[in-house]
Amino acid sequence: SCGEYEKLLKSDDYDLKKTKAKEYFEAGQYVKSAELFGQIMPRYRATEESEELNWMNAQSYYGMKDYLSAGGYFKSYMEQYGYGKYAEEATYMAAMCDYNQAPRAELDMESTKAAIEGFSYFINRYPNSSRIEECKKLLKELEEKLVEKSYLSAKLYYDMKEYKAAIVALNNSLKEYADTKYREE
Repeated sequence: SCGEYEKLLKSDDYDLKKTKAKEYFEAGQYVKSAELFGQIMPRYRATEESEELNWMNAQSYYGMKDYLSAGGYFKSYMEQYGYGKYAEEATYMAAMCDYNQAPRAELDMESTKAAIEGFSYFINRYPNSSRIEECKKLLKELEEKLVEKSYLSAKLYYDMKEYKAAIVALNNSLKEYADTKYREE
């Protein structure tokens, strides 16, 4: 139970921890690297290495598919290093984290709306990026989820035989999404 990694976690040698965290990151061992980055980042906060460590920490959480934490770290990176080395990539990755959390249309659309906002911000901030077309495609996909959610919510009233509420909800859905694929129905 006292392996090399466990000893490293308890160590006070922050330079060794930093070196090992980078090694674990490069090897794709994101759980170990994230744990070590969490321990060392406060120590390197106002140094030249801080930006790189923050970036690698966010990437570690993304590699673990912990999109909620990764999104928070990417957004934190964007706030701290708005014009940093990885600012464009962090903006895109923050939106991707929200995109990866976006559920199917029957569920809450908070992550979907956050992803739409994130991709829109990316497109406006980096109009010459090579990822613009991909962002536009993802935006369209996310907007289709909102359209479907609106339709399904309105149709629910109809299925429950609440016809007055169904009329209002369906009219509101048509007002908001006039060119919906559900228009005829």
